[in-house]
Parts: sequence; structure tokens; C-alpha cells
Amino acid sequence: MADDKDSKWGINKEFIPILFLLATPMLAYMNGFAVRTASLGVDVYYITAMAFGVIMSVREKIAISDKYEFVLLILLEIAVNIPYMKSDNYFNGNYAYLYISYGLIVMFFLASGISFFINKPYFIDYYTTEKTQYLVMYRIVSVFFLAVVVFHVYLFTKVIAILKMTYQ
Repeated sequence: MADDKDSKWGINKEFIPILFLLATPMLAYMNGFAVRTASLGVDVYYITAMAFGVIMSVREKIAISDKYEFVLLILLEIAVNIPYMKSDNYFNGNYAYLYISYGLIVMFFLASGISFFINKPYFIDYYTTEKTQYLVMYRIVSVFFLAVVVFHVYLFTKVIAILKMTYQ
């Protein structure tokens, strides 16, 4: 019997970013059924997967080769969740805040999708894999993020059209 420490003692490291992505909608759904989830102003599941990957990279002495992309992804995550967009800025005919906020959201999901597609979830080398099963899962997650980008672009165009009809 072979001693495979990855499968014997827990989940594979490649599944960790996927696990957090799967937990996000489940916990959001449970929030409507009297289960209280933390409201911290950041997407805890993205940040947790990133933080765990960085900690494990430091522990195993794996350098992050895409430092600028990683920092950009973190800055986009922070910018998307900063409450600097006031609702009155959307309804005065000036759409600058709306363009900025939707642009940041689209850029975050696009960068996340690209990171999964190139086999470096969140641009962290710790999650890189050679296993075909996880490569397929990463590509599926990448398609999911691309679908989220398309949805937000579509939603953005509809919101702009409604606001322009309102303020003519």
C-alpha cells in the first residue's frame, strides 16, 4: 500500500481555492435562512484563499512569480469593497462613480478568471498543479468567472440605460 500523504490526511492543496468558491454561495444562501454569516466588508472567501496560499508559499519557500498581478488582484478586491460609492452619486446624472465601480468589479473577476485559466489561482504559485483533474476544475472556474464578467457587463448596460431614461 502506497503512502500518499496528500490523500491520506486531507484535501489536496489544489482544491482549497475551489472549496472557498463553493462555500461562498452556500453561505450566502444560508444567510437567508436564519444562519448569520460575518459581514466584514470584504469577500472573506477570496481573501482567505489568498492568505492561506501566501502563508503556505512562505512556509514551503515558494516564491510568488506574478507579484504585480497578485498585488493588483488584492487592490481590486479592496477597491471593490470600499464603501466610497454613495447612492446619491448614482442618481444625479453623473455616472462616473457607476463606471468606476462596475469597472473595478469586472476587472476583479476577469483577473481572477485569468489566474485560474493559467493554472495559478489568485496568481499564487502554491496552488499550481500538474494534475489533469484539477486543471479541468481550474478551467471550469475560469469559465465561471468569465460568465460573471459577461453578466456584470450586461447588467451594467441595463443599469445605464435605465438611469439615462430616468434623467433625460
